[in-house]
Amino acid sequence: MKKFATVLWLLPALLASGAGVSVGSEGTPWIEISSPVENAEIAGPVNLIEVSGLASPGAFTRQDLVVVVDVSSSTLLPSGVDVNGNGRVGRLISGFTFGPSTDPGDSVRAAEFVAAHRLLDAVDPRCTRVGLVVFEGRVRRSLPVSAPREQVEAAIESFQRSGPELGGETNFAAALRAALAGLEITHPGTEEASHGHHVLFLSDGLPTEPGPAKRAGEKALEAAAALRDAGADIQSFALGTAELDGADLTVYAKMAELTGGSLTRLPHPADVVAHLPRIDLVGITDVEVKNQTTGEAARALRLGPDGSFDGFVALVPGENRIRVQVRDREERSGTRDRVVTYRPREPKDADEARQFDAQGKALLERLRVRRVEAELVHQIEQSRSGDAAQGRELELRTSPEKETPADAQ
Repeated sequence: MKKFATVLWLLPALLASGAGVSVGSEGTPWIEISSPVENAEIAGPVNLIEVSGLASPGAFTRQDLVVVVDVSSSTLLPSGVDVNGNGRVGRLISGFTFGPSTDPGDSVRAAEFVAAHRLLDAVDPRCTRVGLVVFEGRVRRSLPVSAPREQVEAAIESFQRSGPELGGETNFAAALRAALAGLEITHPGTEEASHGHHVLFLSDGLPTEPGPAKRAGEKALEAAAALRDAGADIQSFALGTAELDGADLTVYAKMAELTGGSLTRLPHPADVVAHLPRIDLVGITDVEVKNQTTGEAARALRLGPDGSFDGFVALVPGENRIRVQVRDREERSGTRDRVVTYRPREPKDADEARQFDAQGKALLERLRVRRVEAELVHQIEQSRSGDAAQGRELELRTSPEKETPADAQ
């Protein structure tokens, strides 16, 4: 989970009022640097500082997300990548053409939940709420966007360790209805509806319930239309396994098309670990953070789906000018600077030594975790070195249609 300076308790009020935030000149993105504060003075032996903030193409908009995860039987198949980082890549058990992975921590299901956890960590909890729906033939767990973040994290970790006790058919319609309830859109058309409402839908199969398959698809599109009417979109991820090889992805495409969302086809299921936390929900496509004083770029820099960003900047003694530059889908750019002063010194007493040591260790641990995440993503992408598209075979971003589910068939 991201950690921010204690002064940030003021930010929600500032965002609501429009005060104290950086609104770029007309036609440029909005940027708020949350940490460090302006004219901050950094003392001690560690010359590293975490820089974090938010960006938006225009007026800031809060986001509500529900991550929908398929745990049907086929998700026990191996993903083809060492997802859990134990040095072994799970494979099909010898003699079987369809069955569980020799390492459950490398299954498609495990990759889905690692991706969900990385997404949760990539968004800013001050402005983005995240819910969870876990489904197969029925909904196994549903947590609304108002659920405490710790509860969502615990559910993700629990299901990541699940095995054959979960599985069965695949009910897209039930999952999408639960996602609509989880978004808690109580008054469509009001100020509440101006928030971003998104369903991130992960599955490695096709709808089979309520049967037959054609009816299951029709019910899924009816549920998608209800999300559209509530002002939500569906970002679909079709995770390639034997079940989806050569399959007709019309239902996935129509779910996205009806709601103005997108469809991403990932032939290699583990690629969802890299792609889900990078999805663009607000229109900010790139961020750069640099110490202008030294010319050194930030380390372990991340851009979240909601426009949040964070990275680590090395400082030199004296004044340091840190610059954040963002770009949006329209290729517009905006910048904001922050000046901090670094005064290296040894602790003056034992208490301050312990304080410096704790602060330094916490900072370096966060940097270490980011590097581990980056290494996993690098491993996944390198395993697709023969694929110039890094495993992303198809991505469609659509606009909402006015047709009914019946018209879509």
